[in-house]
Amino acid sequence: RGGALMWLFDDVFPAWAVTELGLTPLPGIVVDAAAADHALEQPENAIVGPLPDVVRLDSADGHAVLHRARGIDAQDGGDWTTVGQLRSSPRSWNETGELRGTVSRDPARGEHAGPVTVGVLLQRGEGGSGGRIAMIGGHHWLTNAQVGQAANLALATGLVRWLTDNRELVTAAVNDRLDVRWSAQTAGTLAALSM
Repeated sequence: RGGALMWLFDDVFPAWAVTELGLTPLPGIVVDAAAADHALEQPENAIVGPLPDVVRLDSADGHAVLHRARGIDAQDGGDWTTVGQLRSSPRSWNETGELRGTVSRDPARGEHAGPVTVGVLLQRGEGGSGGRIAMIGGHHWLTNAQVGQAANLALATGLVRWLTDNRELVTAAVNDRLDVRWSAQTAGTLAALSM
């Protein structure tokens, strides 16, 4: 027995993760005041860092940004050993209310103070020979719109390397300057083409 699984959950959390792994989803969406420090206007961006050693690539310093992440309460998983966690900043919590206007943590509603665990990396057996599982609260960080943000691509590559135990997996160099600069002529041409 063994194998590898990466499970990205949003609203639906698998029952086997509770019984077999000792994981329970926290209510709500993780909000992080540290998002503003990284020029992100929306507080529902969990700033995750540092990345766990088992998934960190040589060049992967920094943080990942998990948009609309879900929190996880991780307890003892029996046969499974936690080898890493993805955690939001200390200025975060799992917000259960509306994400409008001013939001603040309400412990009476089950909102936990950060850092909030948003991903758990588990393995069973010697060196993971009995299996490896990455349970991550949210899928948005892997979408086309998000994968190039911060260290998201490095996190994805590191997870695949760890899950497959493939240290030879090629890492593509990422251009840190992903901003696009348009001239007035380019904007005019695009506007004309869209008509």
